[in-house]
Order: sequence, then structure tokens, then C-alpha cells
Amino acid sequence: MSKLLCFKVAIAWMVVLIASASWAQCGVTQDCTPNSRITLPNICSANMCFVDAGSKIRYEQKNNCIFLDGSRCNGKDMNTETKCCVKDAKTGKSKPREKQHTELDKNFKWDIYAKECEDMQQSHATPDGLWAQCKVGQKHSVSDDYPVARVEQNGSARSYCIDGCSTPPKAVSLAVFFGSFIFADRNNPTGAGSGGVGNASSFLSACSEHDKCYQTCNSNNQQTCDNEMLSNMRAVCAKIPEDHTTIFDRGSKKQIFNTHDACLSAANTMHTGLKYFGSDAFSLRRQQYCQCCRDKIGLPPPVDLMSPGKQDTPK
Repeated sequence: MSKLLCFKVAIAWMVVLIASASWAQCGVTQDCTPNSRITLPNICSANMCFVDAGSKIRYEQKNNCIFLDGSRCNGKDMNTETKCCVKDAKTGKSKPREKQHTELDKNFKWDIYAKECEDMQQSHATPDGLWAQCKVGQKHSVSDDYPVARVEQNGSARSYCIDGCSTPPKAVSLAVFFGSFIFADRNNPTGAGSGGVGNASSFLSACSEHDKCYQTCNSNNQQTCDNEMLSNMRAVCAKIPEDHTTIFDRGSKKQIFNTHDACLSAANTMHTGLKYFGSDAFSLRRQQYCQCCRDKIGLPPPVDLMSPGKQDTPK
């Protein structure tokens, strides 16, 4: 056998060995785990090798699963840097969806977003056209009535921008005129003035938590956040003695208020205002702070076959 032929044979065997080793490293057994955590097809966790993209697609279709790279959605290529594959809330068909809103979607519906983006996370994106960097003394959004009063860090995610109670100035004036507020103060309508009960009736803490609730990506909807704020405001009112009175001099005449009742009235007024006029703010915050799917999607928790009522089995 000539040296050249020996050399070619050796090269051929090396290719075979390398290919065999690569296949062994990639694995030859499929491990498609039912994915109950997010609304996607079963996730195939095996790191398998394919000779071309077509072979991979056929494998996924045959086994009703997708590989973790998520580079295809509904049979089409997808830019995984900006999009992820979800199931349409109405049709159930796979479709690509932007990971992060960068422009305001006036038709945004949180219930649909939450259903399609069950694996959402807090946005880690840098400031963009929709979300400005939180800065004390500056408005967080053009549509806001008040500037940011406090910035709270949230790890590497976008910071919480807190401006306190966001009752618009005109609404505050109307609430005073109709007697729902004693004082024209959005954060403390019962105590912020001469003769008032003082900081004991301040809603600032309740409103700050409400700001964070709107800016936190979880299953909570607007009603949940609003009701939690109402509960916190009522807890503030409960600390005011039921027989406490506030004398307010409106110039032409003095008015006497039961401070405890006035506090509850102010809380209910603010809650009602959010119910009817807070949807735009909620929609804006969720678009600013929520990313549809995680940057690196992990495998779902293993199925516990020993737990009562568990009928699912890995496929």
C-alpha cells in the first residue's frame, strides 16, 4: 500500500472516529419532558446532532417538541435576540412575539400578554424610547403628573420609579371641593394641613407599594394591585381614633370632619379613581417593565410521579 493511500485511509478513520465521538457527546436518546410551566410545545432537552436544519425540524415535528435554542417558530426562522415563540391566546397556534416593548402599544391587553408570556421576567434592558432611566425630580414618563420621588433598585432589572400617590391635580381639587379630601394633598389628604392628624394618616407608603406592584411582572393584574393598595390605606385609617375630629378653616366658614371617616372616604375615592382611570397607567408600566420570555429558558421542574393526583408522565 502506498504512503499516499495509507495517509488517506488514516484520515478517513479519523473522520469516522471524530464523528462517532461527536455523536456520543451529543447523545443518542431523546428526552422530551412535558412542559407544564409555560405554554409551549414539549421541550426536548437532549443535545442531539443533525446533519442539516431540515433534519432537526422533521425531528421536532415527529416528536412534538422543540429544542431549547428556540430558533424557529411555526416552521419559520426567528431572531431569538429580540423575539420568542409563544402560543396565540385565541388560536393556540405558535407565533413569534417581541421580547420587549420599545414603543407604546395602545391596544395592549395584560390578560392576553400574561397568558402568552407565562415565562416572562423583569426587563433588564437599557433605557429606550418607552422607558426612561429613573431620576429623582424628573418625570418617569411624559404622561405622568408627578416627578419621581424615590428610586428603588431591583437587582440587574430596571429600577422601580416611585412617585407616591398619583391622583391627578384636577382630581385632587375636585375631591376637596366635594369633601372626599380634607386637604389638597395627594399623599395625605386627611392630615397634611393645619389641624390635621399629621403623618399618621399618610397614604404614601401604600401608594409606593402600589407603584411597585404595577412595575412588577407576575400574575397580578390591575385589580389585584388596586385592591392591595385600598387594603393598605384602610389599615392606615384604622389607626386613627374613631372619635378624632379635624377642624378645617375654608375661609368663609369652618368645617368639622370626623378624621377616621374622612380617611376612609379618601381611600375609597382614590381606589375608585384607579378602577375607572388607572388602566392606561397599568398598561404602560407593564409594557415598560415586562419581558415576554426569559433570556435563557431552563427546563421545567421534573414531574413528581409520587404526588397524589399526578397523571402526567415524561414522554
